[in-house]
Amino acid sequence: MMDDVVGALFDLKEGHLTYVQLSIDTEKEEIHLESKDNISVNSLRHKIPKNSPRYHLFLFPHSHEGDHLKSIVFIYSIPGYQCPVKERMLYSSCKSPLVETIETKVEMEIAKKIEIDDPNELNEAFLLDQLHPKQN
Repeated sequence: MMDDVVGALFDLKEGHLTYVQLSIDTEKEEIHLESKDNISVNSLRHKIPKNSPRYHLFLFPHSHEGDHLKSIVFIYSIPGYQCPVKERMLYSSCKSPLVETIETKVEMEIAKKIEIDDPNELNEAFLLDQLHPKQN
């Protein structure tokens, strides 16, 4: 992981950022910082590229059963068959080692890991349901 990636992840962990997007340089097989920002949950879906896979970390402030929480959600976006097979396979195989590195090196607690192929499903209700599934 590049130094700017680690710096952005620490900023997210500390609450200085709400969003970090990471990409893989497929030639060098390195994780790069694609973007970092302070966004709301309503803007999240607009950050998801339609033609390339990405990793996203989002600091999601929300309330649940009267508690005010700030949960970090790891999102792996994969646009289906609109990107090369090699790229899809590389992102898929790097996901678990990346999450493990984030959790150990940055000591960031990831509340939920989500994989999506449609950015339009990323909204507040979806994230709440992922973090706090309704009990039947």
